Amino acid sequence: STTCSQPDVLGDMKACLGEADRFSRKGESSKAMSLYEEVRRWAEATNMMARVCTQAGSDVAAVRPFVSLMPHVGSSGSRAELQVAIETALVRAEQVSAPTIRGGGASAAWE
Repeated sequence: STTCSQPDVLGDMKACLGEADRFSRKGESSKAMSLYEEVRRWAEATNMMARVCTQAGSDVAAVRPFVSLMPHVGSSGSRAELQVAIETALVRAEQVSAPTIRGGGASAAWE
């Protein structure tokens, strides 16, 4: 359980991911990796859960830890792998924070 409200924490995570994206695009991979890993640890520590549709167009949703939606990048990962992971996490964070629409979307919650 967390004392932070979902939109505040998720918004902060998205801001950090955006900053990691900027560092990555500027060629500052070590700073980008540091921020990305910080967000992964943060998502895990807050136990943020995301409700995701199991199939496109389906009303059936599964609840998964948000950190599981963030690709893992090993220390030997390339700059391109890091950029893909950051972009993927940003897209998934947008999907989680978007209002749920029948037949799609996702939402975040804490347990």
